[in-house]
Amino acid sequence: MKVSSDWKQTTYRMRSATAVFTLLSVLLSCACSPSVAHAAAEADEWVSLGAATVHPRGDTDVIRVNPTVLASKIQLRVARAAVVFRSVKVTFADGTVQNVTLRHRIAAGGKTRVIDLNGGQRRIASISLSYRTPPKGKKFAVVSVFAKH
Repeated sequence: MKVSSDWKQTTYRMRSATAVFTLLSVLLSCACSPSVAHAAAEADEWVSLGAATVHPRGDTDVIRVNPTVLASKIQLRVARAAVVFRSVKVTFADGTVQNVTLRHRIAAGGKTRVIDLNGGQRRIASISLSYRTPPKGKKFAVVSVFAKH
């Protein structure tokens, strides 16, 4: 009987220690993780500024941007069909303009290089896109603009 009693006490102590350790682990992870995860997400997060549909014959679109968004980099992503860019013009909230030179054709599912904006973090007022789908292309493409701090 004594062995059984010792075994019960040992088991109880092990369960108690495990419960305390688990509780401390959860509390520490809750206390530390949000700030670390939030900082990592902030550093790596792309924010959508808008999108436009490209007509197969060619098109010029202006994407108006929420003026509260600060950006130091942008990237254009293409879906559904390839796009041939003629020009990309970024207009900032202070009225200054940055013309962006791109390689001419971006395939469907592709994206541009990360484009650094002049002057660091800035407020973008609009982005003007002049483009078309390649000849013989009958699909409408979608171009999405993303920004990063």
